[in-house]
Amino acid sequence: MVKSMVKIRELFEADIPQVIGLSLKVFKPKKDRKDPYHNLEKWREYFKQGGILLGAFVNKQLAGYLFCYEREPGKNNLHCWMAGVAEKYRRQGLLKKLISKIKKILKEKGYKTFTINTWPEKFPAMYAYLTKYGYKKYKEEEKEWEGKQTLKVFFRKDLNGKSKSFD
Repeated sequence: MVKSMVKIRELFEADIPQVIGLSLKVFKPKKDRKDPYHNLEKWREYFKQGGILLGAFVNKQLAGYLFCYEREPGKNNLHCWMAGVAEKYRRQGLLKKLISKIKKILKEKGYKTFTINTWPEKFPAMYAYLTKYGYKKYKEEEKEWEGKQTLKVFFRKDLNGKSKSFD
């Protein structure tokens, strides 16, 4: 069972290229479009802005990651910018472990809220996860994804147990 072999740990700036490699496998961006999510300089910029990068390892192999940064410095909120789990490790609780670890770190650092967004049409499992575990929608907007307008949903989790919804 994978659960006993999983180790979650904080990563360093030097680990970013390895994480981007996994992220490219997870998200499979089209080669013919500009991909703002797998730009090494952007990842380093967010990391230097107090970003926190976690890795989930199975048998010492990177199997998943979660990358957060302060989208609005000074607002006591950390935003999950990117998260992903390798296909063969999905539905085994890795994302749940990553989010549990980041929430613990955020509480220790005094953050009040955690935000994350997803594209329900592209990532229905992520949308289902966030709604199942009490994340509250606070915004929806139509955004372009791979050349077509798609709904992007923003969620918030109050780390003190209260969440505000836009519903």
